[in-house]
Amino acid sequence: MMLEVTGEGVQIGLPVVGDLPDEGFYSLLSLIKPKGSKLNKVTNLPVDTARNKLVENLEREWLFMFDSDETIPSEALTKLLSWNLPIISGVVFQSSLERPAPTIYRYGQRKNGRHYYISKVPEVERFLLKQNHDKPLATIFPSTRDDLIECDGVGCGCLLIHRSVFEAIKPPYFKVNSGKTSGEDFYFCRKAKRAGFKIYADPGVLCGHKPKHLIGYQYFLSWRKAGGDNDIHGDIGG
Repeated sequence: MMLEVTGEGVQIGLPVVGDLPDEGFYSLLSLIKPKGSKLNKVTNLPVDTARNKLVENLEREWLFMFDSDETIPSEALTKLLSWNLPIISGVVFQSSLERPAPTIYRYGQRKNGRHYYISKVPEVERFLLKQNHDKPLATIFPSTRDDLIECDGVGCGCLLIHRSVFEAIKPPYFKVNSGKTSGEDFYFCRKAKRAGFKIYADPGVLCGHKPKHLIGYQYFLSWRKAGGDNDIHGDIGG
């Protein structure tokens, strides 16, 4: 169960394991927040438990989740809010030198109990090739409603969700499958879509990602130029 709405603004949900990395600290510090916004930090819990706690503690109309190992542009939240959509994500890239694909996906298939998702690499690439690439790693590019990308799954690294979504689906809202340490985001997306919600990503809200290597849109474009292909992601169950 969520808490009652007690104020205006947005609740910023930040799951943290160990110390808050510099990337998350400076992103939080520079983030432009609506009046009345509130921070809810959950520490040292499994990722699905942490995200469910963020929902249970929600006291605002909107929940904005971002991960502590990311750099996000200061205007990310205001840009996502401007669309007034129940579920909308920025674009985060996988922190992999071999496959820095965007973590926004279309559904592929279900086979042998596993859900397969395919990264929306071509859509993000087409948008970025129209832009000037001398901007910082985490940045905002101008985008219109026609530029928004409808998705079947998105990561939670830069994700804005209206509380009506959580009111429409039963807990757990996020769930990691047995033996896994990720996949809770796909679980949420499947439940939200079954409840009739559409999921969008704004390709003009670009984040950097650094669990190991700091990856952003420039590296993604270089990877594509070198022949990088679409990313297929498997998620068991749900």
